Formats: sequence, C-alpha cells, structure tokens
Amino acid sequence: MIDGTPGQWGPTSYGNFVTDDPEEARKEVRRQVEVGAKFIKLYGWIKRDVMEAAVDEAKKYNLEVACDLMNSKELTILDAAELGVNWIEHISGFAQEMYKGWNPLVDQEEWSHIDWDNPDQEKIKGICEKILGYNVKLCPTMVVFDQSMKYPDIWSPKNHVLESTLNINYLMQYWKDNAEYVESIKSRTAIINNLTKAIAKTYYDMGGTVVAGTDTPALMFTYPGMALHRELEIFVEIGFTEIEALQAATVNAAKSIHLDDIGTLQEGKIADLVILNKNPLENIKHTQDIDLIVKGGKVYNQEEILSSIPSEEEVNKSMQAFIEEWEEASVN
Repeated sequence: MIDGTPGQWGPTSYGNFVTDDPEEARKEVRRQVEVGAKFIKLYGWIKRDVMEAAVDEAKKYNLEVACDLMNSKELTILDAAELGVNWIEHISGFAQEMYKGWNPLVDQEEWSHIDWDNPDQEKIKGICEKILGYNVKLCPTMVVFDQSMKYPDIWSPKNHVLESTLNINYLMQYWKDNAEYVESIKSRTAIINNLTKAIAKTYYDMGGTVVAGTDTPALMFTYPGMALHRELEIFVEIGFTEIEALQAATVNAAKSIHLDDIGTLQEGKIADLVILNKNPLENIKHTQDIDLIVKGGKVYNQEEILSSIPSEEEVNKSMQAFIEEWEEASVN
C-alpha cells in the first residue's frame, strides 16, 4: 500500500511504500503493475497530491484504486471520491467528512458531543448522494468494529474452524495484546460501529455497491473464515434480506471487481461451492452449518481442509520468502 510519511506501519517495508512525492508514487504504481498487481491500495496518511498522482497513474493501466482512510488526518471519503478512488475500505473517511477535524488520533473528549450510537441520518444521506455520483464502492467490514465494541462479550461460536483458529499462536497473541488497549480501540477506532452500519444500509438502498468483507485479523477476534459468516449476520441485522447478504459475498462481489465467470451457479462458470445442511434464506446463520466444500473440482469436508493448515514454521518461511522477493524487486 502507498502511504504518506511517516507511515502508519513505519517506513517503507515489504508491506507499504511511504512517500510524499507524487512522482515516487507514480513510479511505485508502475512497479506494482509490472509485478502483476490487480489493484492499487492507498493508505490514510497519503497527501492529496500523492493520491491524485497515484490514481492517475493507475488509471493509465485500467487498475482500480482502493483506499483505507481510517486514521486519515487530512483527507475524507469525499476527497478520495473526487480524486477517482474506486473503493473505500471500512467506509473509512466518512466520519472525517461528517465531523471535520475528527479522527481516531485526536483527543476524543473534544468530540464527546457526537452521538455515535445514533448516527445523523440526514448527514449520512447527503454524503452518500455525493459519493454515489462518483460510483464509489464500499466494503464496510462491520464485523471488525462490532467485535471490538462487544468485547469481552464477542461473537464466538463453537465449531471446528474457530477451534482451529485458537491453536494459531501468533493470532491469539495479537488479539491478547490488543485486549490490553481495548478501551482505547473502542473509544477511537470502533466508535464508528453504528455509523458504519447505517451508511452501509443507506448507500445500498440508494443503489450503491456494498460488498462483504472482514479485515481479518484486525482489532479483536475477527476469526479467519468465520468472521465472514458474522459479517453476513450483521448485514441481515441492519436490514438486508438473507438473499441480499449472500449476494454481497457472491454475485455482487464478483461484479464489483469485474469478474463475470464467478459468483453465480450457472453452466460454464467457475464455481467453488460451500454445501450447507440448512437453507440460509430461512436463517443467515445456516451459512455456518457446512456439510461439504467443492474446491477446484474436488470435494472436501471441513476436517480434511483443516488438517492441511500449514504450521507456523511453514507460514514464517513463506512470509520470509515473500519479504526477500519484495526487497529484491524494490532494489532493482
């Protein structure tokens, strides 16, 4: 991802490129194109002129641009939309547009007058109308905020997938470390929980694109794989029908990234399948009652898939190889 100084994840590394120079951003976009990137990701401390340059360069190669403005101090969702950003992750930057000067890093006492539990629907509609005019697409990742605000009473069903997750030491340690700062997470980052839900439903009702995502393993216990099932539950809780929630994770998600050969069960299309024991149109929670998975033309049960999870040693080895490849590419 392309970020501004000093970099929310530190200086330039295998995962982020930090610059305040528009030409350097253009160069980085071209480098990513050369190694096969399918889209360009921008991050919240990017400067306006750098964002403009990166988007312009990406468009030359017909690549869409996504942006995470969660901790943005200067730019809002409307700034990004006006500059041609296609995707807004986590519906970030919306609160910054509603409440100019607010961001998760400022003194929250100064903003205690905001009723985060009951979002201003008129303001929401007004901004949604503007970004709809730019055909912005939203991936709200509501589960990431919802889990944090619910902690310690988090959504945590008992099943094979979740039990497997609990054995991944680095994930559990990450969440335990975050738990030490959970009050800060709640008051600064996850405070937009209800606002994000209200925006997702409003924007969808107005004809906007809203798709399912999770941001796993961000913040608090966003379980890999399982978090998507909770996201679908939240879609239904905020007023989507069961079929609309499923479409947000399948056909609408495919259409949103211009893929025509996946997303629906039709002759001639590619279809990895999750075979359920119960009808999810009767209850969205039935997506969690999985019988079989068809992947690459082969049929598996959950136990077979979970038994092939790589060890932490294998994961670390793979990550190190990726880092070395990135560093070599940046040097060249």
